[in-house]
Amino acid sequence: MSRAKRAARYEAVRALHQQAISERAIARHLHMSRQTVQTFLVSESFPERSTPPYRGSILDPYKPYILDRRIGWLLEWLPTLR
Repeated sequence: MSRAKRAARYEAVRALHQQAISERAIARHLHMSRQTVQTFLVSESFPERSTPPYRGSILDPYKPYILDRRIGWLLEWLPTLR
């Protein structure tokens, strides 16, 4: 879901809450979970999504070897262009 849509949903939740509508009713009305409604109401400002930390690749242990091979191949290939 785009940031603009999430921000609009956040504003809708805050507006409905200002009208003294319960969290459960807001969740039903906006078709979202009660946990999301509660998160929006507890936060003081729009909660941005965080980017997940880099968990690595299964190729990470082999990157030096792959890069070394690729550079070696490139150095062998360049003289043949003349």
